[in-house]
Amino acid sequence: LDQVAEALQCRAGVDQVAPFGATLHVVGSDKQALKAALADVEKQHKGVTVTPGETSLEDVFIQFMAGSKDNMG
Repeated sequence: LDQVAEALQCRAGVDQVAPFGATLHVVGSDKQALKAALADVEKQHKGVTVTPGETSLEDVFIQFMAGSKDNMG
């Protein structure tokens, strides 16, 4: 799973990769570029299955927190 996440993070169209148990939630704002990135990774990594899903509130929160400044440090 780590190798797949790493492969996705450097792809055009991928804005966020977040682990959720035994799956990855992959989010991107360019639907066509995201589809192409996922198709390439699915071909390169045997046993990987790509299933479209809806963006959840949790995905939005992770994206928001990734871009926020740490005021505690």
